[in-house]
Amino acid sequence: METCTQMQNSDMTAYLQNLIDSAEDGSTLTLPTGTVCVSSPLTVKGKKNLKISGYGTDFLHTGYDMTSRKGQPNTALFILEDCQNVTLAGFSLDYQGFANIAGTVTETNAGEEPYFVMRLFPEFTSITGKEYYAAALSFDPDGAPNYHLAGNADFRVEKLADDLLKVYYPNSHQVARLSVGELMNIRFCLNGAPAISNRSSDGTLFEDITVYQAISCSFYIGMRSGSVTFEGLKIIFKEGTKRLMTSNVDAIHIKGMTGKLTLHNCIFDGLGDDAVNVHSRAGILTEADFATGTVRQVDGWSKQPTDSTWAFPGDTVEFYDPKTFLAKGTATVRTYTDGTLLLDKIPEGATEGDILANLAYLPSVHIDGCTVTRNRARAFLMQTRNVIIENCTLNRISLPAIIVAPDIQRWFEVGPARNVIIRNNKIEKCAFFDDGANLGAIVVKASHDHGYASYPAGVHRDIVIENNEIDETAHSAIFVSATEGLTVRGNRIGRFGTANTLPTDGEAINTVNCTETVIENNTSLK
Repeated sequence: METCTQMQNSDMTAYLQNLIDSAEDGSTLTLPTGTVCVSSPLTVKGKKNLKISGYGTDFLHTGYDMTSRKGQPNTALFILEDCQNVTLAGFSLDYQGFANIAGTVTETNAGEEPYFVMRLFPEFTSITGKEYYAAALSFDPDGAPNYHLAGNADFRVEKLADDLLKVYYPNSHQVARLSVGELMNIRFCLNGAPAISNRSSDGTLFEDITVYQAISCSFYIGMRSGSVTFEGLKIIFKEGTKRLMTSNVDAIHIKGMTGKLTLHNCIFDGLGDDAVNVHSRAGILTEADFATGTVRQVDGWSKQPTDSTWAFPGDTVEFYDPKTFLAKGTATVRTYTDGTLLLDKIPEGATEGDILANLAYLPSVHIDGCTVTRNRARAFLMQTRNVIIENCTLNRISLPAIIVAPDIQRWFEVGPARNVIIRNNKIEKCAFFDDGANLGAIVVKASHDHGYASYPAGVHRDIVIENNEIDETAHSAIFVSATEGLTVRGNRIGRFGTANTLPTDGEAINTVNCTETVIENNTSLK
């Protein structure tokens, strides 16, 4: 494990922050080359047309505590706030310490006190056993997470020897599914700050950045951010490591972005969650005064009043029936304060319990020529409108490679999709194990995880899935529900229905509650 002391490199946080603060708009700030140690976030605030260039810069972040289970705000590297046309380019990022550790299973016991023993790979023998162990996950030999054992359950770890850990895991059923020799990964704290955050900034370019480890998500695009482009981003394993994960959770998490998201020629390898998750936040209507156009709401996830950034004057809010997820109508925001919306009108039929979404926070998306591999969750989770995903290579992903699915059951992320094109992608060994979430390698429905049948056509509209190659899925290759206006054509499908546990496993393309459907010129092995 590298440390700044070993490399005789001092903390450069204050020095770099001074350079950033002093940089003039329209200039290029060139970072020092070699290993550059930082211990807390570098803030870029209010800058315009600034490029921060680090070709040859390797950041080593020292502000991470492997023993803490609390949120760690100091684990951020860059925070961009209120900026216009800022570029970050050319550097790499690693952390002092381990975001996660890996090894092989040497013993299992699914008895009264279930446990398994794992032999650590040599690079991880310096851990003490006192770290905060947050989540465990088993893997196939090819690096694909197989979910034989998976979860964030509380578990206790005992270090038996330099290279041996005994993990007391409470789920005996999962322990029983493990095999001796199976690969095992354990993630530490998942609550660190995003490595790079973009807040209320527009025209941001992230170019040729490499992330070797991220404690939480690698990038967070926050409320009221405008257009953002990722060009040549790599979240990959450092050469020589035997780690099984890079980013502990999402690579790019987007909550409340406006404008356009563009990804081109990016690589995501070994993620702890989605490569890209795009969504707005769902509100739940608690009170409506039709005479004054006043609506009160709470956040769907926390059940607390939504915060001050949930809406701004001029935004359009859409109302949805909580049972059907069909839209009831829209309204324009006049004012918004502490969970109270003053609207130009309230849609007819609006009532307590309705779901609200701010349509300003549904950015358009173009993902082209990207690779996602060996991922615990999905490659792309889309909960927005006007999306193109094309020319991507997606493989060894545990859950669906591409999923279009807002959620008002558990996660309360919105909204329903319009105008989505998924084309010319190569998808192999995705959604490959038997699970209710794995209805297809490409999935369109109205819940992230389980459930779909209760939602009618019209939740989503105008979906095109064409000219994709799909091979090795547990159930159908393509599953679509709750959609009005669906085209599925020219897809080439290999092995599917390998689990052979559902009545629909004999169908390569499965649709439920869809209308205005065209399915043509698809081929499959069955």
